Amino acid sequence: MFPLIFQIPQLPDLKSQKYTSQYGQGVRQKVLSSQKDFLLLLSDIGRVYNLTFSIRYRYTPGLPFDKRLGIYLVFNQSQPISPDTETQITEDIKKIITDGFLNQFYKIELQIEVPQIQNLSWVDCIGEAIKHEEIISTRFQDSKDYRKTKGLPNYYVPLQLEADEANDMLVVCQEMDRKRRRNTRKFTNSHHAGFI
Repeated sequence: MFPLIFQIPQLPDLKSQKYTSQYGQGVRQKVLSSQKDFLLLLSDIGRVYNLTFSIRYRYTPGLPFDKRLGIYLVFNQSQPISPDTETQITEDIKKIITDGFLNQFYKIELQIEVPQIQNLSWVDCIGEAIKHEEIISTRFQDSKDYRKTKGLPNYYVPLQLEADEANDMLVVCQEMDRKRRRNTRKFTNSHHAGFI
């Protein structure tokens, strides 16, 4: 069943009467707040179920204007699990994603297969940005040098990326369009803190 792939087929028109009558001038802030809460929820889901999720933007300039940008949420199971557990996790995620609080702005649909993001044989260049990490001692008083010589267990913890409250991904989408060729952006959250 994994990977589970959900698509956001279109972005909402936040200037429409539907949203302005409910949220007034604060509609954009409400969407950003909902997105932030949603990402925190996905992070919690990843920790509870030992999942990795990514948000993928796929841009195909040859398609009609309203179909050029594809936005996907992809969930992967990082360790083998029993079929019964996998079925339960899959059902839980489907319910959270399709019926969750973000559905007031976005229609999120489960996809069976999405070859455009699963088969990346067309890719000729890959770049990567890595977020900062921190090594935390299990004993506060230990110095870094002392830990190295004594081989004490430590935790490796990827730090959260700092959110830019003013960023709504418009710049990323403009950059994807500016390339005038098919391209994809993948943002992944991984929960693999452990001993080093």
